Amino acid sequence: FTPNADFNGPTTISYTISDGNGGTDTATVTINVVAVNDDPSAAGGFAEGSEDTALSLTWDDFGVTDVDSDGAGFSVQVTSLPADGVLELFDGTDWTLVAAGQEITRAAIDAGSLRFMPDEHESGGDGFGVPGTGDQLNDYAVFNFVVSDGDGGSASGTVTIDIQPVADAPSLALGPTSVDLDGNFQLPTGNGLRLDRYDNVAALDRTTATDAGILETVLPGLTPNSSTLVNTLGTGSTAAESPDVPLDSAFRMTGLIYLEAGQSYVVSGYRDDTFHVEIGGTTVFSQGHNNWGAYTATPFVPTETGYYTFEMYIYNGDGVGDVSVLIAENGQPAQTLSNYLLFADTQSVAAAGGQFSAFVGTDDGGYYPVRLNEGLEDTPIQLQDVTAALVDQDGSEILSVQVGGIPAGAVLSDGAHSFTAGAPGSAVNVSDWDLTRLTVTPPSSFTGSFTLDVSATSTETSSGGAATTTLPLQVTVLPVNDAPTASGGAVTMSEDGAHVFTWSEFGVSDVDSAASSLQVRIGTLPSNGELQFFNGSSWVAVVANQAFTHAQVDAGALRFVPDADESNTSGDYARIDFVASDGSATSGLATVTIDVTPVADAPTLHAHLSPLVGTGTTLFTENFSDGNFTSPAWTRVKLLDNTFTDQPASGKSQSEANLFANNAWTGQTDDSEWNSFWSVRSSAISGQSLYYNRNGANGSDDAHGMLAYQNLSAGDRALTSYSVSADMWGNTGSQQNNGLGLVFGYQNAQNYFLVRWENMGVQYQPGGSLFDSYPGQANQLSLVQMVNGQPVDLGALNNFNTASWFNLRVEVTSAGIRVFASDGTATYNGTTPQITYTYGSVAGGATGAPALATLGLWVFDNDAGVAFDNISVRSVDYTYQLDLQAFLNDTDGSENLSAITLSNIPDGVTLTGAGGASVAISGGTATIPVSSGVETTLTVHSATELSSDQVNGMSASVTATEVSGGSATTVESVRVELLGTGAAETLSGTMADEWIEGGGGNDRIIGGGGDDQLLGGLGADTFAWSLADAGTAGSPAHDSVVDFNMASGGDILDLRDLLQGENSGNLANYLHFEQSDAGTVVHVSSNGGFAGGYNAAQENQSITLEGVDLFSGGLTTDQQVIQDLLTRGKLITD
Repeated sequence: FTPNADFNGPTTISYTISDGNGGTDTATVTINVVAVNDDPSAAGGFAEGSEDTALSLTWDDFGVTDVDSDGAGFSVQVTSLPADGVLELFDGTDWTLVAAGQEITRAAIDAGSLRFMPDEHESGGDGFGVPGTGDQLNDYAVFNFVVSDGDGGSASGTVTIDIQPVADAPSLALGPTSVDLDGNFQLPTGNGLRLDRYDNVAALDRTTATDAGILETVLPGLTPNSSTLVNTLGTGSTAAESPDVPLDSAFRMTGLIYLEAGQSYVVSGYRDDTFHVEIGGTTVFSQGHNNWGAYTATPFVPTETGYYTFEMYIYNGDGVGDVSVLIAENGQPAQTLSNYLLFADTQSVAAAGGQFSAFVGTDDGGYYPVRLNEGLEDTPIQLQDVTAALVDQDGSEILSVQVGGIPAGAVLSDGAHSFTAGAPGSAVNVSDWDLTRLTVTPPSSFTGSFTLDVSATSTETSSGGAATTTLPLQVTVLPVNDAPTASGGAVTMSEDGAHVFTWSEFGVSDVDSAASSLQVRIGTLPSNGELQFFNGSSWVAVVANQAFTHAQVDAGALRFVPDADESNTSGDYARIDFVASDGSATSGLATVTIDVTPVADAPTLHAHLSPLVGTGTTLFTENFSDGNFTSPAWTRVKLLDNTFTDQPASGKSQSEANLFANNAWTGQTDDSEWNSFWSVRSSAISGQSLYYNRNGANGSDDAHGMLAYQNLSAGDRALTSYSVSADMWGNTGSQQNNGLGLVFGYQNAQNYFLVRWENMGVQYQPGGSLFDSYPGQANQLSLVQMVNGQPVDLGALNNFNTASWFNLRVEVTSAGIRVFASDGTATYNGTTPQITYTYGSVAGGATGAPALATLGLWVFDNDAGVAFDNISVRSVDYTYQLDLQAFLNDTDGSENLSAITLSNIPDGVTLTGAGGASVAISGGTATIPVSSGVETTLTVHSATELSSDQVNGMSASVTATEVSGGSATTVESVRVELLGTGAAETLSGTMADEWIEGGGGNDRIIGGGGDDQLLGGLGADTFAWSLADAGTAGSPAHDSVVDFNMASGGDILDLRDLLQGENSGNLANYLHFEQSDAGTVVHVSSNGGFAGGYNAAQENQSITLEGVDLFSGGLTTDQQVIQDLLTRGKLITD
């Protein structure tokens, strides 16, 4: 029997005995196997722990087995110690190092009293991939042991230990926020302090300057005579080394100076006399008037490094004056100011790249601290130094540094590297950056604070394990005034207009300033046109460097006016350079370009037709110049019937017929005697003329008859369109000519037409002794038709007071009968009929043109001589002079003038031009080439007289066309001319559209009804309007004054009758002024309908002053123009 290996103890064996014959018996044998001691087995163990962590070893870690023991009495003897790390045994109080050969019971091991402590930061394991045992190898440590079972058995073994690497959090630190000038902090370059000079300071004198502190109160409120930036003020402590301060002048030097904490600064120099110095709001020196010489101020020791306010004031109240400012530091010799960082203001510091924090101090002064992590909006802010290092220095770890929490848009930099955050909370690895030069530029326009997360991470190279240390870094961003930006712009306007700017056209924006603080400052003024500013009362020219606020521009107070008639669309007609400002910071230079689109200016057009010039075939003429009166062509004809009618307001108690009958003229049948009193002679009459005189004692031989011309042909006698003319003389000195005149259309002694003038003596005039006894009206010009012996009065002009000699002309046409008298005066000039008869207008009168028939020279009861001469008869051909004149109002050569188109020419009219060349008329229209400003004269021929309606019905039109496109047309009706004589006179128009020309003299010109063009000519003329001649509200009459003279003593507008209820304070309710291509248009509302502003529906008269600009001199409102006219004596109102 051989037991199984390592078996001990009892075991049984059952067996059966057989006799071979079928008999059996079963029995059991017990065998007891006595135990013997087996050696334990130590196959070797393995344990795994973590870096820098004690590894507690268990019994299992030794890999010991024993087939015949439960191991309770086992122990191990450490035969060799690990090369890295240590074995430690807890003795109940402390952990002690295990020594080679030391025996340790299993019970101690099971109690956790044995551990392995790796060396600091060391590790080893398969992850390193490097064969061997030790730090950063495949195994970290091994040690050998012998295990004993307590019964004499033992075995040797080895324990292998792997230590897994664990990343150690790196060290991370932030430097102090105070500035270390010996480090990497960069200071900007200064630009100097501001030195203001004040001359002749009226607010200061010797008495007031006794207290030097008054300078700080007075000078800041004054405007300096000059202002400069200075880096020095004197070089020493003597007068010779100090700049002069003139008598009664003052200097003020202000700004910021960079000073370091804990240093002692002493201001010194020379002063004469009132002197005051402050640093950071602290007065370090102050002495009043009558002090001079070298000075030394109280030391100033800053509590914190920063930019300190610096103020120096000096006033010289007597004699010579000098001043110098030097600074000594920490007891060293005084230095000139140029040895210090000086700035005019915080904007200068910021512009130079300086970093500073919020102001500390009062209104009287203080300082701007310089601290790391604090700085200005939109500028780089230097940060605290960052220091990071690996704790594990064995090379198993790598270190990285990251800055996170960076706001979107912020820029992190060290001067050589840069990172811009694209999203909020962005992070960047800065491991290879210079962590002592980190700066952050906040997002654009950001103010406030944000926190950067600065982290250092160590990463194990074998396992990738990592550990991070993080510190917050708070950044404070102080607001600064962001300079506005200006992009400029381009505007397009129309020629001869005015472009009022809007703020948006300057392209100005500012992220941190209210619109109310913005302004534009004009730099270079445009070389073409004029930039103008409304100063509250008028438009005035802008000057270079003038500033305009956002509110002023939005209110429409800034405009551009191109030069008259100029244009350019290439973007360079005019340029306005400017900078934008918010009151303390300015933008870069920007430009507004102006395009001026050409606009054709409506040309000015004058078209006027001269008064009638009677022409035609001469049928008969007689001037008696040969002194012969024997021709049988002239015969004496008695006219027996009464020719007088009852005239309106005759004032007589009897009818004219009764008075005629009572004086028995009808009974005179003997003509033998009065025939002898016709003769050709020269006496009171200039030259030879036909003369009649008979002064009978009792009047029995006084003639009532005519001298008739008998030699007209039958064709001439049948004419119904003719003109009869005769020069007549009635002795106005004697006033004894009861009647002289012309007879025409004579058929017989009871049927004819008579035009006569009565020049009676005073006794025959109203109130005279014979007024109510004899027929006739004194000084009356009358047209009478005798119808079957009865007079029909066709028209009369009372109070016809003329010269002794005058011309009487009768024109008979199909339109009627007109009587013209001319004595060389403006009143009777032969151009305006004194009597006009329209056929059928008087009951019993002619209804058609009478045939010429017989012509006669008529006399009646003349007790003094009368005379006739230059008698003629013509057929009528109406000839007029048409004057056309067009002007280009744009005279820069960019426009062309068309020919004048004359339209609505009456039928039967022909035109001839210069040299008698015929002008073609087609469909009532003719085209007449003209040149700008050159008058073109045409002759108009008509078989019949043209009425004023026919003349006004003709229209003239002319077009001005821009070379680059666009045109404007002016249409005018042809006016009827009314011409003055050259003397001072009053000219009044009719209801027609007229051209009224005063000529010389100081004239009063009244247009009358219609649309008139008025020309004063020489002299100081008054242009007057009456209410009756105006149009109606909404349909005004349109008159123009062609040559209104604005010079002192020149022309005047008289609107007294036109304006109703006006006074000097409300004229703007009646008058509105507008500038047009032709000149200034005066819009008139006679009833004050413009009280709420101009209203076309209330306008009843417009007056254009051609070529006149009433807005010149910057006037812009109606009231300004009115006041200017009144002041200059150009406007008469009630």
